[in-house]
Amino acid sequence: MQGRGESSTNRDTGEMSAARRRALWCRTLVDGRTDAIRAAFATLGVGVPDLRWTPAASDCVAEPNRFFVDHWNDLRGGRDLPLRRALDPVGLRPALGFVNLVEATDDGVDFMYRVFGSFVGAAIGRDMTGRLVSEAPVDRHIVDLSVAACLAVGLRRAPLLIRRAGAGEPGALRWERVFFPFDAGDGCVAQLAICAVPMDDTGRALRLDPFQTDR
Repeated sequence: MQGRGESSTNRDTGEMSAARRRALWCRTLVDGRTDAIRAAFATLGVGVPDLRWTPAASDCVAEPNRFFVDHWNDLRGGRDLPLRRALDPVGLRPALGFVNLVEATDDGVDFMYRVFGSFVGAAIGRDMTGRLVSEAPVDRHIVDLSVAACLAVGLRRAPLLIRRAGAGEPGALRWERVFFPFDAGDGCVAQLAICAVPMDDTGRALRLDPFQTDR
């Protein structure tokens, strides 16, 4: 995505390059300043996100995310972060189908989906396994926020909750995502788990037919 634009995020209407927007939003997320991000989404009318660092289980609406927050804290014990090798699909059973695992690309500016939840794929109509976060078939500002969130979680070394309603169109899904960092064993963030839950208007997690996805 190319082009030049104003540096003010409050006037961010797509003219700013994706790389600049992701870097700027990463910095604002790390600093805990989210007003500019919310203002950009409000201007575009694509559903203003609520953002919260280090959420408690009670901060989450979706049951899979409430489970994963508690599970992540159990896995880390007295450590700063849980170890990547502690991730076990059996232990994740209440959240399976909603969990995406991502790792940074070699250049450190994007992330690749190593695992993509089947219910998430059904909701967006595509299995993103082996593809980049930046290639997701959604609005470009949602993509940029996703990449910025991955970068910020790696830097701040803490979970980040992002909850966003649809843009107001009939049948639009609500989404609640929590980004969880995992330690490689050497103190570096090696992998992120993203529990991404599409919800109906009541906050119920939607378990859609995974066979409706395209590769």
